[in-house]
Amino acid sequence: MLLKGTLGYAPLQRSFQTRRRHPRIRLLITAEVSCASLAQFRQPAYLHDVSAGGAFVYAEMHPALGMIIRVDFTIPVMGNDSQLSCEGSVVRVEPLAIGQQVGFAIEFAGASLAAW
Repeated sequence: MLLKGTLGYAPLQRSFQTRRRHPRIRLLITAEVSCASLAQFRQPAYLHDVSAGGAFVYAEMHPALGMIIRVDFTIPVMGNDSQLSCEGSVVRVEPLAIGQQVGFAIEFAGASLAAW
């Protein structure tokens, strides 16, 4: 489990990566997730890994497959913080992955570097 404010980065090396369209990077940072279908907005979350095509996050949110989730997070880039906002569909759910937190994979439909 991550401690608040911790940052980790490492490329993931797993056999299933060969089936992925985009390489994944382990990026262990805090994030916020929102789901209009569940009427839950800006809920605390932990980003586990991310790629150009999607991300895996942990949160105390219970989305169903196909629900649209927005993920907002900030990453430090060369001394500056970059704010990212990505939105996509839930493609996998791991119930109660860490304590009360559910793990879920999101396939991105769009992303922006704009402030949120």
